[in-house]
Amino acid sequence: MIGHTVGDLDLLSIVSPVYNEERHIDEFIDRCLAVARRCPVGQFEIVLVDDGSQDRSRDRILSKAADHPGLVRLVELSRNFGQQPAYHAGLSSARGDIVVTLDSDLQDPPETIIGLVEKLKDGFDIVYARRVSARGSGRWGASGHTGLKALGAFVFHRLMSRVRTHQIPADVGEFRCMRRRVVEHLLNFSESMVFLPGLVAYVGFRTGFHDYVRQRRSDRAPTTVRGLVMRAVDALTTFSITPIVLFLAIAAAAWVVPLLIGVVLVAQAVFARRQPSLMALAVLASAVAWCVTLSALAVVAHYVGRIFIEVKRRPRYIVKEGAEKPDVAAER
Repeated sequence: MIGHTVGDLDLLSIVSPVYNEERHIDEFIDRCLAVARRCPVGQFEIVLVDDGSQDRSRDRILSKAADHPGLVRLVELSRNFGQQPAYHAGLSSARGDIVVTLDSDLQDPPETIIGLVEKLKDGFDIVYARRVSARGSGRWGASGHTGLKALGAFVFHRLMSRVRTHQIPADVGEFRCMRRRVVEHLLNFSESMVFLPGLVAYVGFRTGFHDYVRQRRSDRAPTTVRGLVMRAVDALTTFSITPIVLFLAIAAAAWVVPLLIGVVLVAQAVFARRQPSLMALAVLASAVAWCVTLSALAVVAHYVGRIFIEVKRRPRYIVKEGAEKPDVAAER
């Protein structure tokens, strides 16, 4: 291993969830081991979280752990809890001063880890692996999907990058490198439904980017459009109150309809000397009633959003660096 370190950081942890990756897991571990030995760190570990795999992924990991004691570690969950809880379990078990997270399906090439760790030398606390298209067509297709899935991924990343207060960078996924203090803050969140990209954006700190091309694998189990949509809905509703804000905007915009109807009826009565018909008044009354109902629901939704934020018990702020509290008694 290379002797110098990134600052005073000595241990690198590579964390990855595993679910039915029997065909790829040996290659993934071998490539991670080769990459970790080339990284500018003193020591390393590979933490693999078996998320209730139904194939022989667990046995393959244990075999590799026996071949590389102390370097490959297995965290076995009791059943399939999903990608985000599996990542959280891996972060809880990781001991590194630097922690890299990535999927184990080899769409994110482990060789990119070297660039992420090297980028920390520039003073960053978080370095995102940012996807770029191999076809030279901008960000389109950077997700590694094609067709409708590529369009959905593109729209999702643009939407999440515009969430208020703490935007998630566009074209990034779970592939990132973090210093220990960032991981400690992430583990302090107590919410049950975890969306790590949102929490990483929430904690702040200085962030950098390292571009890479995602590898598409033809032998990978296909991801359905429904699965991607459900994952996007879970991410959006877990992380933000953007849908509620959108509903508030719709409720406010709906008042344009009765307003226009009222203006037309008043104009007819004043300038054309024509009394509004009972049908026109009924339509106006119905429009006003619908708008009042929408507005009431929007107000309720706004309070529900506030409750949503409060029950998560997220910290009001996170201190990056600060002086010690002054001794009040000494000042007196």
